[in-house]
Amino acid sequence: MFINEIFPEDISNGAQGGPRYSTSRTESLNGRVKKNINWEYPLHSYDVAFGVRSFEDLHKVLSFFHVAEGAAHSFRFKDWFDYKSCLPHDEISRSDQLIGTGDGTTRTFQLVKRYTVGPHVKFRRINKPRLNTLIVAFSGLNVDPAGYTVDEFGRLTFLSAPTPGTLITAGYEFDVPVSFEEDDLPTNLDGYDNGTVNVVLTEERLIP
Repeated sequence: MFINEIFPEDISNGAQGGPRYSTSRTESLNGRVKKNINWEYPLHSYDVAFGVRSFEDLHKVLSFFHVAEGAAHSFRFKDWFDYKSCLPHDEISRSDQLIGTGDGTTRTFQLVKRYTVGPHVKFRRINKPRLNTLIVAFSGLNVDPAGYTVDEFGRLTFLSAPTPGTLITAGYEFDVPVSFEEDDLPTNLDGYDNGTVNVVLTEERLIP
């Protein structure tokens, strides 16, 4: 089950973590290495212990842990290093990300974010946009939110298919769907009104 709530942002702001890929390496007798990419998209993980600064913070984590029933259910997490369709310090705009081109038939398009180095481009599926920040445009003209829906996987479905050649763009903030990595939550009382917790959140891969 997905719990549509955001992990406390004052704690996530101090977390450490980021993306992880999976690559298999096979080394031959002559020393050459063959690599195989196992995942098309990365999974993110975060150590939130660095964000717990008080006993109150510890209880916020404890509340989420109980509601999520340990590792059973997932929820939203804000990655402060990468949570916008643009650079973190820029303003969101309707032209941030190209998500598709109309063909007169297709009505559903996946929200994505692209990462570019020179001619190389890598796409990332965005599953959990913050709907109150989402801006969608057809060839530079804003689309009324009443003209489309967004499902639990971050797919936009328009009431009418965009006409051929229409550039479909979007700007948004987004969260990462995560769950607790373990079913137990080890805590420690360091002193009066202080506490520490050892806990890692890992991204849940959502597949339509």
